[in-house]
Amino acid sequence: LIALPCSLLSLFSHGIFEISAYFMAGLAGGIISTISVSNKIPDQEVLLHTGMLIFGAIAFIIIGALIEACF
Repeated sequence: LIALPCSLLSLFSHGIFEISAYFMAGLAGGIISTISVSNKIPDQEVLLHTGMLIFGAIAFIIIGALIEACF
């Protein structure tokens, strides 16, 4: 029972990064699917922001994995 707060803290510490990464990847996927369905050529700004979301999600997954592995 004493180890319960420590285990929950380790789950929450990496879980925050992973949940954020999944949300960002889902948002980027939604933007990409909306563009593909609308048959419009996307602006450079939309592609840039979508790419930033994807790379941010990858970075958050890596950070979450490192936290999970170290703690």
